[in-house]
Amino acid sequence: MSNPSPNEPAWLELVWRHDRAAPDARARPATAASARALLEDGNHAFAEAIRRYAAGEPVRHVTPIGLHDVGLAESADAPSPHEPFAAVVGCSDARVPLELVLGQQANDIFVVRVAGNVLGRECLGSLEYAVDHVDGLRLLVVLGHTGCGAVRAAVDAYLDPPAYLSGAADPPLRAIVDGLMAPVRAAARALETVGAVDLAGSPAREALVTTAVTINAAVNAASLQHVFRGRLGDDLDVAFGVYAIEDRTVSSVARRGLDEPPADEAALEALALTAARQALDAAP
Repeated sequence: MSNPSPNEPAWLELVWRHDRAAPDARARPATAASARALLEDGNHAFAEAIRRYAAGEPVRHVTPIGLHDVGLAESADAPSPHEPFAAVVGCSDARVPLELVLGQQANDIFVVRVAGNVLGRECLGSLEYAVDHVDGLRLLVVLGHTGCGAVRAAVDAYLDPPAYLSGAADPPLRAIVDGLMAPVRAAARALETVGAVDLAGSPAREALVTTAVTINAAVNAASLQHVFRGRLGDDLDVAFGVYAIEDRTVSSVARRGLDEPPADEAALEALALTAARQALDAAP
């Protein structure tokens, strides 16, 4: 495949490829730390590919796959094994396809998606299944994303309570907004602490959405840590992060990549204050 001429637009290819000459099996991460590193490296490679394309380079980003990972068993008597190494609770937002943004292929991630990555009974039941029945599972992740519409709806309801009535007659929708209200309130308090005056105005309103997204992911990860506390260790852990739609990177307030959930109320408050400061600084 040749590069385009200077007068042609650059191209971008995101490819899953199986090489018949290469072994089909690949090593799965043996520890939670190596699983986390694999997701972080995958996101870095994806984000870098998009950055290069945005800079005008032609880019072909290849993710190797095994045939059994896309359901092609060696024989009818040997069905493809189910062996994801991470379970990820993500938002339903179509702009955040989890395998793609985390640089993984089919059968790598046990995906649970719901608007606002709110933890409900069905989500927790799905994760319980994964923890109990997937032998190679090494990491549970809660991944929020910037500009989350569900979080924005909860922010709107918080800032304008009468507007909440528009969804009051829709219990399923209300359940999602209600599940996000505590992180929104925590974000509002953090922003007021760091000096935001008018939360309904610009730029504080956008900072409120951004801060609430981070707190929501962190709190839900802490909840998973509590739910599965008897089963966590070097071979299974919990992490959280926020996917930035703007530059395709996953990060937390403290670092590029995934992070550990806050251990207690003091850690959560410190995280909320840092997230609030960062959101205010970045708000347009």
